[in-house]
Amino acid sequence: LDVTAFGGHYHIPGPDSLITEAHWLDGLFSEVTVIACIIAVIVWVVVTFIDSIQRRRFFEGVQRACNGEVEEPDDDGPMPTPEERAEEKRKLLDVDAETFIAPGNIYRLLAVLLPEDLGVTRWLA
Repeated sequence: LDVTAFGGHYHIPGPDSLITEAHWLDGLFSEVTVIACIIAVIVWVVVTFIDSIQRRRFFEGVQRACNGEVEEPDDDGPMPTPEERAEEKRKLLDVDAETFIAPGNIYRLLAVLLPEDLGVTRWLA
């Protein structure tokens, strides 16, 4: 599109010229996102491994994960006995209790009926 206005003659490019710029900007955004993620991971690794407390926590967490422990240990009190843990689990699975693990409708069913109880194929059906 050619336009003549105050100050001279101007050429306004059509949408075809914008397509190449849009592809270039899309690629640039992807590159910037990858670089930002890499920098964030590098900063996290440096901060984690420089501080001895963070380093110890990291390796303890990796060891717990390798041992199959998924929950963080509570640091706010003594370790519960196996009976206390069983009672706590029973309260979490009691549908009428205030502390029920999943107060929603379908989530109640999924929280109580675990795949290992029914079998995965029946649970997914």
